Amino acid sequence: MFFIVASFVMLFMALFSVRTLFTRAKYIRYGLLLFLMMYIAVGARVAIAMIGHNELFILLAWVGYVSIGVVSMLFCAAVVKLVFNTTGYFLTKTTDKFSPSRRQFLSNSLGTGMSLAVLPMAGYGIYRAVGKPIIKKVNLTNPNIHEGLKGLRIAQLTDIHVGPTIGAEKVEQIVGMTNELNPDIVLITGDLVDGSAKYISDYILPLKDLKSTYGTFFVTGNHEYYSGAKAWIKAIESLGIIVLNNTNRILKHKGAGLMVAGVPDIHADRFGFETHKPAKAKHTNEHYDYSIIMSHRPEVADEIAEHGFDLQLSGHTHGGQYFPWTFVIYAFQRYVRGLYKIGDMKLYVSQGTAYWGPPMRIGAESEITLLTL
Repeated sequence: MFFIVASFVMLFMALFSVRTLFTRAKYIRYGLLLFLMMYIAVGARVAIAMIGHNELFILLAWVGYVSIGVVSMLFCAAVVKLVFNTTGYFLTKTTDKFSPSRRQFLSNSLGTGMSLAVLPMAGYGIYRAVGKPIIKKVNLTNPNIHEGLKGLRIAQLTDIHVGPTIGAEKVEQIVGMTNELNPDIVLITGDLVDGSAKYISDYILPLKDLKSTYGTFFVTGNHEYYSGAKAWIKAIESLGIIVLNNTNRILKHKGAGLMVAGVPDIHADRFGFETHKPAKAKHTNEHYDYSIIMSHRPEVADEIAEHGFDLQLSGHTHGGQYFPWTFVIYAFQRYVRGLYKIGDMKLYVSQGTAYWGPPMRIGAESEITLLTL
């Protein structure tokens, strides 16, 4: 069903963009060409799922995903032009200051300008996506925090999406940059992978080299379930990473107790797994002074805050990933990026450490987050 819906959406985007921005005479022909270029990504994903990764399928995935990114930006430009045209049309009906010919000239100029801007924007977006993530430093203040926990350094990784266009080399880069931060703990908040463990489990092997005082912890995101969560959890645990799905660990740090808890993705039950249960994740008989919970999706923050956690770390949104979706995403997500305060709990939403789908980052940088208490 997903592929059927995605196919219709891509077809509509391609036809609408070509007809609005370029030509009406042959828009079906050129629109179908753009659609086929985008659909290469779908074909590559299906081939990879059935046969495994190889250089040809990876190349096709790059072509398809870049095409999706370019067409999605063209589609947004087409929408802007349509709104301009519609507004201009009604203005020409109500006043003689806006003649149809002037409206048409301005409309064509706007469409051409936006269309020409898409390619350099896409090139910049690819450059930022494949480059190093930024180091985002966040200081978390709490007047009641235990003295022993002050200065504790938490490295958050999320949404790496190892898969068709992201391999072991990218993971090695991320591990090296994270180790340079000398964190006390590393937390990975889901969507680490985007493909079958049967074919790409070796892509995440560099994670075993992550170094911190108390180790690395992980919770599942929605893409782990799309990719076969049981096999991935086993592969992740084999690297010495602790998976916290509706459970916790109490760490002792300079005389203080730190709870690190986690809940699985909110749709885990659709795949035969236990859904998120914050109360269960927090249950313990051990003493602790500060509690952190990992939840891939930030939209459950209001529910989690009711259970008295001090800090929630999330990802999932990618901050919109690239313009103009960096603005559109606010129509669908309440918590998009950065630090929020929900009652007595703080929520930090990372923009993601790599990317998903189109290899583009414009207006929402990939980040490795260093949070200091």
